[in-house]
Order: sequence, then structure tokens, then C-alpha cells
Amino acid sequence: MKHKRIAGFTLIELMIVVAILGVLSSIAIVGYSNYVIRAQVSESISISNSIKLKIAEHYQHNGSMPQNNAALDLLAANTFTGAYTTSVEINQGAVHITLGNNVHPKLKNKILSIRPAVGTSPNTASMLWICGNSPVPSGLTASGSNLTTISSEYLPTICRDY
Repeated sequence: MKHKRIAGFTLIELMIVVAILGVLSSIAIVGYSNYVIRAQVSESISISNSIKLKIAEHYQHNGSMPQNNAALDLLAANTFTGAYTTSVEINQGAVHITLGNNVHPKLKNKILSIRPAVGTSPNTASMLWICGNSPVPSGLTASGSNLTTISSEYLPTICRDY
């Protein structure tokens, strides 16, 4: 009497496949988590867009950077709240965004600074914005201090130091 051999996977083969899937999914989860964190930082940056316009207008009309929120007729820093933001403070033209509320725990109470930079020569009339730890281009001087406390790995590409 001949025995028929049943084709299929052994228990060891199935355990190897499950282990490989576990490793791949753990890598994917970390990558996705970092993506979510960077997206939350990017959303906080968008809050500053209208404020940056007001700072540029103030500089154009007065020849100096606004010293605080009141100089731009803005409400107090802690009134600028959002899903991921607890305050937006202007200090010597720099915009300091404090993250909080529903933000990822790695960003809780961290600060992102966005600073205006203007040309040092009279022929340079443009204003650029320096985000986070980005270097200031030569020929420009940034106003305010960089108070960024967010780790570079969580900053959008435009805000990293290279």
C-alpha cells in the first residue's frame, strides 16, 4: 500500500514567515510614526503664514522687526491654539511656535522657530524665512533667536540643518 504525501507548509516555515512579517511591520510602523510627526510639525508651520506676511509688512513700513505680538496688533501668544499648537509668540521678528494639545508625545512642549532674514547690503530688499535649524544664507542676517527644540529627524526638510 502506497502512502500519499500531503503537500503543504511545515510549522517551522510558517513561523519564519510570521517572524519576517513582524519585522517588516515594525519597521513600517516606525516610519509611519515619523511621517505623522513631521506632518504635525508642517501643519504648525502653516499657522505662521499669515503672521509672516504681517511681519514683512511691518518691516517694510517701519524699517525694523516687530518686537512682540502687540506690535503686530496680534492677540497674546497663548491665544493662537490649534490641534497641535499651544502658542505662537513673536520676539524680535522671529515666530516661535510651541507645540502641544493633540500633538505626538515626542513633540509635546517643543518649539519651532521661524526667523526672517534680510540682506545686509542696501541693494538687497528681499526677505527670506529661516525655518528651524536651517542655516542662514550668506549675505543675509536673521532676526531673533532660534529656539527650536524639535529633533532634526522630525523637522520637515526645509527646516533641517545640513
